[in-house]
Amino acid sequence: MTEAFSMTHQGYMLHVVLKRRQNAKRLTMRVRDGEVHATAPASLKTQDAEAFIAQHFDWVKKQLDQDAMAMAQLEDTQPAIWYRGVLTPVVLCRDPNHLGRSKIITTPDQITIHMAADSRLRPARLLENWLKTQARQQIKTALDDVLPELGQAPVPLSIRDQKTRWGSCSTTRRLSFNWRLIMAPPAALHYVVVHEAVHLIHHDHSSRFWGKVAEMMPDYRHHKDWLNSHQQDLFANLDRRLHGLKPQYSLI
Repeated sequence: MTEAFSMTHQGYMLHVVLKRRQNAKRLTMRVRDGEVHATAPASLKTQDAEAFIAQHFDWVKKQLDQDAMAMAQLEDTQPAIWYRGVLTPVVLCRDPNHLGRSKIITTPDQITIHMAADSRLRPARLLENWLKTQARQQIKTALDDVLPELGQAPVPLSIRDQKTRWGSCSTTRRLSFNWRLIMAPPAALHYVVVHEAVHLIHHDHSSRFWGKVAEMMPDYRHHKDWLNSHQQDLFANLDRRLHGLKPQYSLI
């Protein structure tokens, strides 16, 4: 169950998203996109979550201040997103003569969103859908390479919008991956595919599991570290990443 609420502490208004999970053993929290995201056991009362946040307010305020500074820096720069491991500028082109569906064109230097001048689509939504399509293609290609190496038959594949995880392997052998992996370097995406595919054989994180991962990808630690160090940036809301995106109007 997810609950969203606001609380005031020391003159600050905090927006909180509280997720209660049956398998959660304790309350944990993080700050993302200007909000406090907390995960707690199913029985935890809202007032207990508020008390926990208030108790750790210094940490929360520090994270919110850092988030605000990052947003202020975005105000003075060309909007950009991570794409295949490269921080890539995003350009919005609104064309009064554009017919048909909106589209996205990439070059090594930028991502261009082409839309009709009167389109009501949110550029961030269009970009997210395009990234999900790209992610599915790249992940499927990697999975088609990895599964034969493990002697495994094709398995169901899902591209999801997990908020904290890069991937998962279910007891029914369905592999799920976060669409944001397309933002990471291709080798980091490949590492996550290897990681989850090895779970088809070893269902834990035992030494046998990591040994198999290392056998298939000896430098996996490097890519694992890259994902850990860039996770907050890659998980940032696209609307916030594209804040300040101003359209260029084509007269052609």
